[in-house]
Amino acid sequence: MARDPRYRRAKQFVWLVLDDSMNKAGIHNGMWVLGVDYWDFEKYYRPIESGDIVVVERLRSGGRERERTIKRYREEKGGVALIPESTNAHHEGLSARRNGVVGGEEIRIVGYVSLSCTLALFE
Repeated sequence: MARDPRYRRAKQFVWLVLDDSMNKAGIHNGMWVLGVDYWDFEKYYRPIESGDIVVVERLRSGGRERERTIKRYREEKGGVALIPESTNAHHEGLSARRNGVVGGEEIRIVGYVSLSCTLALFE
């Protein structure tokens, strides 16, 4: 996957999607998403806004366990909501300060999702 030319000044990463938490948004299991580093995105382009799709990192057990997930970002009074858009009712949203602790987990936004696409692993 090539870099997104709209964000040349920022570090960019790709993540493989391994679940269905954003399938209503067109991001499906097995797809790759291209994301822009959160700090670079805010430094060089703009703040994350309601409606953006972000990569969220959840740290547990003092940082020894790490999970990344993709969610829709929505600003709320006193914090943010990180919302799945899924046909699977198992997925739940999170409400937290922009980067904070919820239920013993540290929640951080690590990326802004700029593109998603289907790629064959071995072409």
